[in-house]
Amino acid sequence: FRNSERTMNYGPSEIIKELDKSGTKIYLARYKNWISSQVIERQWGTWRYAGGSVTGTPINYKEKITYSWGGSAETDNKYLWDLYGYVNDTKINKVILQVKRNDKTESFEYQLDKSDMFIFSWVDNKGGQSTLTKIIGRDKDNKSVYEYKFPGN
Repeated sequence: FRNSERTMNYGPSEIIKELDKSGTKIYLARYKNWISSQVIERQWGTWRYAGGSVTGTPINYKEKITYSWGGSAETDNKYLWDLYGYVNDTKINKVILQVKRNDKTESFEYQLDKSDMFIFSWVDNKGGQSTLTKIIGRDKDNKSVYEYKFPGN
C-alpha cells in the first residue's frame, strides 16, 4: 500500500480500515481532504497493488456523502468490487448500498465510526455482473437522510 502511494507521489495516508477479501487486502485510507481504497494482492510471494494505482478521491464537503467505486479482476472467474466513501452529514450514522446481481437486489450495511468513512466490497463470479442501484444514508432512528439512485435504476 505504501509503495503504491509513493509511486503516485500521494500520501502518506492514514489507514482507516483493512479488509481481507477473497485472498486480497483492501485498504481504506484518508490523506488530507482525500479518501482512497487500494486492493493489494499476493503474487509470487510478494504483495503488489491490483486494479490500478492509488490516487484518491477529493472529499466534496458540499455533498452529504462523497463516494467512489472501482473493481479489479482477481482471476478469470472472479471480479472484486469496492465502493468507499466519506459522510459529511453528522445526522447520518449508517450507510446502505444496494446492488443488483442476477436479477436480485442485495443490501449491504455499514455502521459509521468516528472516521465517518465506509467501505463495501463484494465479489462477482464468472457470468455474474453487479449493478449499483442505490446509496442510502440513515440516521440513528433509521430514517433516510440521503438517497442516491444510480442512473438506469
